Amino acid sequence: MRMKKGAYRPSDEQLRKWYVDEKRNTVEIAKEAGVSDAAISTWLKEASIPSRDRRGIYDDFRLRSHDYR
Repeated sequence: MRMKKGAYRPSDEQLRKWYVDEKRNTVEIAKEAGVSDAAISTWLKEASIPSRDRRGIYDDFRLRSHDYR
C-alpha cells in the first residue's frame, strides 16, 4: 500500500490499543496515522481485530458485555 510522506502503518498492538482499549473509531485512528479510514479498516481485519458497528458493539457476540439480541 502506498502511503503519503509522514504516514505510517501502526503495529497490530497499537491498533488494538486504540480501537479496542481506547474505543477510538477508524477515522480518529486514520488521522493519527496519516492514512485513510479504509486502510485502518483493512489493517484491523488483517490483525484479526473484530469490528464494531456504529453503536460501538462488537460483531462477535462473545466479546459483547451485554446481550443486545
